[in-house]
Amino acid sequence: MDRNIKDSQNFLHNTQLVNKLVRMSNLTSEDLVYEIGPGKGIITRALLGHCKKIVAIEYDAELYKQLKDQFGMQKEVMLLNKDFLTVDLPTEPYKIFSNIPFNLTADILSKVLTTGRSPEDMYLVMQYEAALKYSGEPYYQESFKSLLFKPSYNIEIMHHFEKTDFVPSPNVSIVFVHFHKKEYCDIKKVPLIDYWDFLAFVYSAPGQFFKEKTKKIFSYEQQKRLRKQLEIKEDALISKWTYKQWLGLFDFYSKTVSPEKKQAVIGAYNRLITEQSKLDKLHHNRKTS
Repeated sequence: MDRNIKDSQNFLHNTQLVNKLVRMSNLTSEDLVYEIGPGKGIITRALLGHCKKIVAIEYDAELYKQLKDQFGMQKEVMLLNKDFLTVDLPTEPYKIFSNIPFNLTADILSKVLTTGRSPEDMYLVMQYEAALKYSGEPYYQESFKSLLFKPSYNIEIMHHFEKTDFVPSPNVSIVFVHFHKKEYCDIKKVPLIDYWDFLAFVYSAPGQFFKEKTKKIFSYEQQKRLRKQLEIKEDALISKWTYKQWLGLFDFYSKTVSPEKKQAVIGAYNRLITEQSKLDKLHHNRKTS
């Protein structure tokens, strides 16, 4: 995995703009805020006075030294020279406000969603293309990534940046995204991992359409009933299924599918993530060989 953060991160340089972004947030003087990849400290400085404590985690040793020079005497700021992906998340409520390294977006979001306590709010500067994949409707069609987050978070694109807002200037569009944790998760009475397993199993199944994707879970009669009940067209690609339809499918699966059939689904999320990790490693090795 690429860890040259300075080569993968575009730094904001307009203090007035960063202060505006902080004011757009719901941060309070009681909040614990984690900042991932503070870089040169422009967001860290803007966060001062807007929250109780800032935990700024910088992997790059040179940037960390510069941050120590700036904030070493600030009691509200805790600086860590670590890889965020190895840091234990807090057990108390916390929020995230970061211009994240774009090449680590998937790893960072996977960590905060699946390990330890997830944040109450995340304010992320991220690539527009990635934001669409994680937000889904109403900005874009639903994806595996958006469907993972939707039971727990409402997601809003709050600001579109100009390329000149960054140094170096990026060759992609960048946005400011708010992930706000719902008061109650949409998946009730069963563990959220059951939903992730169901999602991963259906996404990994061969084919493109409902009949193929769900035939190992639902009988032919169940498929007919579900398509009619949830108004899923027979020729609708999986990318066209709505979040509401996915919730309906999972609810039916949870309540009616036999324990024997569910055995094949259990662990599907971890299997998919492991397989993706192998493919990413293979792709990286080919690029660097």
